[in-house]
Amino acid sequence: MNWIWDLEKVRELAGSSANSTVFVCGGAMNQDKVRNLFDKRFTLVVDDDTMRHRLMTRTNNDFGKHPDDLAQQLEWNKGAVAYAKSIGAIVIDATKPPENVVDEIVKKVGV
Repeated sequence: MNWIWDLEKVRELAGSSANSTVFVCGGAMNQDKVRNLFDKRFTLVVDDDTMRHRLMTRTNNDFGKHPDDLAQQLEWNKGAVAYAKSIGAIVIDATKPPENVVDEIVKKVGV
C-alpha cells in the first residue's frame, strides 16, 4: 500500500496557515509535488536494527511484520539519509527518546 496525499488539501493548508507554524507529519509517494510549500522538511531516521525492532513489536497495526514488507522498508532505509539530504531535508536521529526528537525539531524550527 502506498500513501498518497490529497494535493489540493495540502495546498489549502499551506495557504491558510501562511502566518503560522504547522507541522505535517508523515510522507507520501507524491510529496515531491508539494515540497516547495514547506519552509523546512525533516526526515526522521533510524538504523536497521531499530527499524526492525519497532516494526516487529508495534501493536497498532501489522504493517512491516510480513517478511516482504520488512525487507522493503529495510531496503528503503538504506537510502533515507542520502535522499533526505538531496532534497534539503534536515536529518533527525529518531533512535532518541520521542521528547528529544521533538525538542530537536522545535529548536530547528525556532518556535
